[in-house]
This record gives sequence, structure tokens and C-alpha cells, in this order.
Amino acid sequence: MSTAENPLSRLTRFVQQKIEEDQFPGAVFIVYRKGKGVFKSAQGLAVVNPQPIPMKLATVFDLSSLTKPLATALLAVLMAQKGTLKLTDKVGRFLPEFSDPKKKEVTLTDLLTHRAGFQDWLPLYLFGSTMTDYLRHLNQTPLLYPPRKRVVYSCIGYIILGEILSRVAGAGLDELTHRMITQPLELSRTLFCPSPSLKPEIAATEEANRYERDMVKEYAIDYKGRREGMVWGEVHDQNAFSLGGVSGNAGLFSSADDLLRLASQFLPESKFLFPPFRKLFFKNFTAGLDEDRTIGWQLASTTGSSASHHLHSSSIGHTGFTGTSLWIDSHAQAIYILLTNRIHPHYRGENMNQLRRDYHRLAAQLVR
Repeated sequence: MSTAENPLSRLTRFVQQKIEEDQFPGAVFIVYRKGKGVFKSAQGLAVVNPQPIPMKLATVFDLSSLTKPLATALLAVLMAQKGTLKLTDKVGRFLPEFSDPKKKEVTLTDLLTHRAGFQDWLPLYLFGSTMTDYLRHLNQTPLLYPPRKRVVYSCIGYIILGEILSRVAGAGLDELTHRMITQPLELSRTLFCPSPSLKPEIAATEEANRYERDMVKEYAIDYKGRREGMVWGEVHDQNAFSLGGVSGNAGLFSSADDLLRLASQFLPESKFLFPPFRKLFFKNFTAGLDEDRTIGWQLASTTGSSASHHLHSSSIGHTGFTGTSLWIDSHAQAIYILLTNRIHPHYRGENMNQLRRDYHRLAAQLVR
């Protein structure tokens, strides 16, 4: 087969073209299907400024919102499987800070599936630097809509969920993730709050978090916690950063190979972490609403999803603002990983979802 006809070469050239078009400085991708093998590549630069560092297969990325399904939602299910909590439990049981009766009636499942009624995002760090401060402000902020009436993707809901899990377990999300996920799976490059010694192996994100600075101008609050210089080796999301780098919405770092091992736990053949409760990650809890959502994940059946029609409609996936993406096709027993540093050294306004759909179209050809 000639190079031009080789699906892996086509996919590699596609990624290289996007680097040349300045969609992102670099990328790592992995495509896996049981019985078909693993295809992987690292291209471009992990860091442009302050010094160029080549992208490697082992490069560690700020996963951004992939923290939601891979740490927070997974921990919630593992704790439910152990009987530590129930996903039908109501928020009022855990958070006495909430006086609003509607908020008290929100369930953990509502939070996990983005149907709780909370805002999509708020710069909570403008109102304090602790979880107590965050909850105080959220208690004063009305829900956008009644629970279970709409799906609105919400970082706020996952910040709340992360705090609930920590209170129930009596430990931080970082400790819980290590104890219940990364240690059992021997994931050596998946963690919160990377050590400074790991910094040269991490893909950098954005100069001075400028995109989020622009977003909060309307609040006109004299915020003293802004970061200067390149955000590199610490979580990009300011809500998570203000909480010490550990939050239910963001903060997890990982490499592509570690992600493949973790994502494999969601395939039918896996019997390691959660076989009894695995179905919850593929059940549509929001049928008839704005999106098709499972516990932690979006279903590919959602109109306009980044999976495209080239993945089975039952596939589950998630993306991250920093340029990360993971989709799991249980029907084909395939996994698609695309990790980029698309906000480095500055935010790019292009819609990454079309690029991701094109990536999945080419990647699916590798495993047919």
C-alpha cells in the first residue's frame, strides 16, 4: 500500500497540517481497537514559549474538563459501588450551606449529568479563595432553571460534586483519585498538582490566563490573584487553581498512554474497576432534553457532538478547553484520544469540534 493510501499516514498528515495552520503547536494521538492494534503519534511542540520543547508520546497534558468524567464521575460511581453513597442522594444531605429548597433537592445524578439547573460557569474565585467562599456565593445565586428540565453543561455542578465526594470520603479528590484509580491501574503519569520536577515533560497552556481575564472584566472586581507569565505545569482553570489545583471540574493531568489504560476500563472486556456499574456510563439519563448525557459523559447521539457519525451513536466522550479529547466506542471496542495544546501560547478562537470530527473520520478508518 502506498503512503498516500495509508490511513495512519493520512491521519498523521492531517494533524501536521493543523499544526502548520497554527490550530495548535503540537499534538499526541492514540487510536485503539481491540484486535486491530494501537496507532499513536506525537507531533510538533509541547512548549513554544519560554523555550521550545518537542512533543513526545509521554508528554503530560492539563486535561481540563476531562477531569469531570475521568476523576469526579468515576469516583462517584466507585463510591456508589462500594455503598459509600447513592447517586440518588440529594445535595441537601451533604451541603448544609445551601438554604435554597430547590438546590437541596438536586441529586448527585443531576450533577453528574448536567441537568441540575446550575450555571455553566462563574468566576467563583472573585468572591473568595476557599470552598466555603464558593459555596456561600453559590447559595446566593439562583438556579437558572428547575432541576431535570434542561441540560446545561456546568463546571459549577462538578465543583459542587467534587466537594461532596471529599466530604463523604474525608479526603481530597487528589488523594481519592490516587487511592481508587491511578494506584490500582498503575498510572504513573496521571495526577493532580504535578511536581515542579515534572514541568519539562508537561505541555504548556496559556500566557497569563488571558482568555479568562477577558471573560471576567464585566465583574469589575479588583482581583489580586491573577497569574503572570506562562501557565505551565499548573492547572489552567482559575477556579481550580484558586482551590489549590484540585477541583471536581478541572485539575487532572495525564499522558496519552495513561489515558488509554484508564479509558480501557470502560470497554466491555474490562473487569477491574467497575463491572457492576459500568452500564451507568452508557445509559442516557437526559433523553428528550438538550443533549444526550450519561454519568460523566456525552453520548455521540447528541446533535453536533465532536464524535461525528463515524463513531457509533452509543459512544461516550468528553473534551477539554485546553485542547484535549477522548471518545470511547464500546460497540466497536475502540478508543480515540487527541491531546493538543491549542491555547498555547495564546487562546485560539477556532471551533475545535469540527477539527475533532475530521480527526475521528480519519481515525475511524484505522480500525475498520
